[in-house]
Amino acid sequence: MIHSIVTALKAISCLALTLLLCACAAYPRYGGYDPQMQEPIMDVAPLETSYYHYSLGVLFALSQKYDHAIEEYKKSLTIDEHSPFLMAELATLYVKNNDLSLAAEILEKSLIYHPDYKDTHLLLGGIYGKLKEYDNAIKEYTTIISLDPSLVEPYILLSFLYGEQKQYDQAISTLTHLLTQDPDNYMGTYYLAKIYGEMQLYHKAAEWMEKTVALRPEFESATAELGLLYQMNDNHEKAIEIYRNYITLSPENTDIRQRLGKLLLNIERYGEAAHEFEEILKIDGTHRDARFSLGLSYFLGKIDLDRALTIFRDILRQYPEDVRVRYFVASACEAKGLSTEALDEFTKIPPSSNFFVPARIHMGLIMKQQGSVARAIDLIGRAIDTRKNDPELYDFLAALQEDETQYEEAIRTLTEGLKALPENIELRYRLGIMYEKIGRFDEGICVMKEIIELDPDNAETLNFIGYSYADRGIHLEEAEALLLKAVELKPENGYIIDSLGWLYFKQNKTGKAITMLEKAASLLPDDPTIAEHLGDAYVKGGYSKKALALYKKILKENPENRSIKKKIDALTKTAP
Repeated sequence: MIHSIVTALKAISCLALTLLLCACAAYPRYGGYDPQMQEPIMDVAPLETSYYHYSLGVLFALSQKYDHAIEEYKKSLTIDEHSPFLMAELATLYVKNNDLSLAAEILEKSLIYHPDYKDTHLLLGGIYGKLKEYDNAIKEYTTIISLDPSLVEPYILLSFLYGEQKQYDQAISTLTHLLTQDPDNYMGTYYLAKIYGEMQLYHKAAEWMEKTVALRPEFESATAELGLLYQMNDNHEKAIEIYRNYITLSPENTDIRQRLGKLLLNIERYGEAAHEFEEILKIDGTHRDARFSLGLSYFLGKIDLDRALTIFRDILRQYPEDVRVRYFVASACEAKGLSTEALDEFTKIPPSSNFFVPARIHMGLIMKQQGSVARAIDLIGRAIDTRKNDPELYDFLAALQEDETQYEEAIRTLTEGLKALPENIELRYRLGIMYEKIGRFDEGICVMKEIIELDPDNAETLNFIGYSYADRGIHLEEAEALLLKAVELKPENGYIIDSLGWLYFKQNKTGKAITMLEKAASLLPDDPTIAEHLGDAYVKGGYSKKALALYKKILKENPENRSIKKKIDALTKTAP
């Protein structure tokens, strides 16, 4: 998690002296200067002093003529041979000229004569860092801290170097040392939060970022990162609170408001998201991303499809190359029933775009709704010729073929998809289901077992095989092992728990069956198959009244269910 502030801090170590020079140095009093010329214009004969050459060097540096500036600094140093200031300045010019080795060499020489000159250590540490000589850089920053423990920058840079090498304990120790001396140092708390973030200790990172924001409420980067940390921890409400508190302090800050709006958009609070984007547009009516996000809020939240479409069309007129906007123009047209216009816009999305596949799938759905399934099948087939490695196209084409009872064609489509994408689990799983659907059970199980070889912890596939065996009353021991593993992987999945309960029913372990099926029914109370399984287990366990109540509930919701009618009749006839 390298942040731009870190880059800036590292740059300071290389440029601080030059910036100081630019701020306080004056032009030579001996004449003028034309930055377009190779030499300054002198009214009088030059004075051969160190300051004269230094001044020329400054002027050349200001016009970015670093080679000339270096020569003038060298001349100045022949007069003031061991000046640590001039040597640091010269090293800075070498850095600007991308000659880090010469910069390091001159600073190392300077330290022989002035070992306690802190700016030299700071600049040399930065150069060593750029040269990836981390041990030497760490030595320089450690030396500065020993010379002046009150300086903040070396602690920050030192902790950054440790973090870059994943030496997190040392990074934390360095920043803790800084905060022991200066508990309210917001840069210390900020980088400590960043280190914990790199360690993926997000709760700890959030704790220190909270301290940073408390110390410096106007620190926008800290506020943004604190909100992001809460988002990563799925604490959306806290993230929203953080962003809104900042906006209260700085209502004109469109960046934080945009971040808040996108969070609200992602968690489907579309009305609130729309409000934030509207506020941004009051501040900056040309804000492109806010305009688009406002359109998304209106569209996804079904707040105002007409307004959403107008916004998307306005943006597309201004930016006709924006494929993302074109996709949502088409989607909004589709939602409004403007099928012809939707198809026209979807067609314009090129194969190179990430929106090509979803656009083609939408086109296929529109064609299917129009009764042109053959046209949709042809469209998706041609799309596959263009994008042979996209599993969604194979999956959608197989679904279209399945809907048309073209089962063998669907199997061929999925098989072709697996030739292109042999590791794809979803296509293989769908193929297994297709085989099972047309009665080719053994082939289906064979495909499912191939998935287990690729992904031994695929709970859905374990469940499919286990339930298939249980329902047929075969290989029950193997089924039990598979289903127990599936339950272990997903202990709150009602469908998997139902499968295990049904297996116990088939094994005549009625008590275990009822326990598991009751749990499944509590997780999925509206599933008629699970309710029927539980009813059957109640009957087997002698709980006829409970079974009858369940069957009647199923029948009420599914009055055409003949199997349930028969079970109710059977229980009613045998009732005392």
